[in-house]
Amino acid sequence: MLKISLLIILPIVASLAYIFTNRAYRVGILVVSNVGVCMALSMLILPLMAGGDIVSLKMGGWSLPLGITLTFSGFRLFFLGWISFLVSMIQIFSFGYFENDHKHRHFLALSNLVVVASFVILLSNDLFNIYVGFELLGIASIALIALNRKVETLRAALRYFFAAIRASLLYLMGVAILNLNYRILDINLLSEKIGSSPQIVVAITLITVGLLIKTAIVPFQFWLPSAHSKATAPVSAILSSVVVKLSLFVSVLLWLGPFEKVAHQLSYVFLGHFGIVAVFYGGIMALRQKNIKMMIAYSTVSQLGYLMVGFLIPTFNNGAAVVTWSGMVYFIISHAVAKTGLFLFAGIIQKNTGSDAIEGVKNLSQNILLIFCFIIFASSIIGLPPSGGFIAKWQLLRVSLLSQNWLWIITLGVGGLLSASYLYPVVSASFTTTTQTVKWEMRKSEKVILVGLAIVSIVLMFVANPIIKLSKWSPLLL
Repeated sequence: MLKISLLIILPIVASLAYIFTNRAYRVGILVVSNVGVCMALSMLILPLMAGGDIVSLKMGGWSLPLGITLTFSGFRLFFLGWISFLVSMIQIFSFGYFENDHKHRHFLALSNLVVVASFVILLSNDLFNIYVGFELLGIASIALIALNRKVETLRAALRYFFAAIRASLLYLMGVAILNLNYRILDINLLSEKIGSSPQIVVAITLITVGLLIKTAIVPFQFWLPSAHSKATAPVSAILSSVVVKLSLFVSVLLWLGPFEKVAHQLSYVFLGHFGIVAVFYGGIMALRQKNIKMMIAYSTVSQLGYLMVGFLIPTFNNGAAVVTWSGMVYFIISHAVAKTGLFLFAGIIQKNTGSDAIEGVKNLSQNILLIFCFIIFASSIIGLPPSGGFIAKWQLLRVSLLSQNWLWIITLGVGGLLSASYLYPVVSASFTTTTQTVKWEMRKSEKVILVGLAIVSIVLMFVANPIIKLSKWSPLLL
């Protein structure tokens, strides 16, 4: 119980401490908080790796259906650890990025709340608790987007606010219908009792649409480009690498769990192939952008489409299902690292030139370190070695070949070409020299984190087996 308390209490206490301390003390708070969370996660995940079982914990000793159960599986804890790691990297980067002390302390506090919300969502096995986690996540995300306090940023935050409210209402209406019919909200119990009726189909539809809005899957992507492009770079990195992944996790959890007994196979085929539309739409829109952050934002819309292949798992045989799940896990990890790096790169460009226009990266060849980092992150998005994105795309290609799904094979090929097409102009412009001299400045924390993320992206190509094994010994029901 102490280990679980540390996961929640440490980030909350750290959030409060960030508000009332100066920069020097914040470094110590960051170290203590993150080391504590890391130790708690390690103590939870190591026994699971040895036994390979899912562990459930009854909060307050109350049994189901009245009690609340937290679920600990290898994948959930690994995903939590990865989120904590990425947010920590972004927080360290922020020490050099934010010159305004007021903004910096609020960024650190709010980003910690994102971590707390992630813990609630990923460990909960109760539909209402998951809703509470999403509400906390939404409040923190809206405040983070509005951190800049510019007119266009406040508009983007307001657009995200209305999208989040609509999504939450749809999700809550679906949960209410399920509760009226079964008087239970625990996912495992719901899997045993759920039946097929028009009311339940409506509930499943409401919950799914709500979660897809939160994930920004086409055609519900209307809030994402403005939110990701108008927010400050560290905030954009958190939104892209963490926030949109959590709602997709819950979607897959429900469709591989209780909803599987009710849904027709065509529903999985529809949802799985729905991602193809996102891949092409996001890629084409990214290709049309003149600003780096807007281009990366539409790239996120495109890349999220690949993760929709997870909905096809129930239509595959066991071998293809395992490969699909492994590919999804690796894609989430590698994409999060690459997108974090790309947004932080865009933040450095914006800080040095006053704009994130692609034309603004001219003369970047003067700083070979920045170009190297961008090329590594871009390679991961495209799916080229040496990067974790190569392994992720390879796994998805394997499952497409195993299932003889030629539509997804074509999508992977064309999607990769689109990614290369919208990322290439940045590389091309960076080697264009002009008479204007730009002094590309990076503070030590910015340089360390950007290079560190590039190294992590490369290392992910060579440590695929342990992570893929982790996803295999963690059951498909997570």
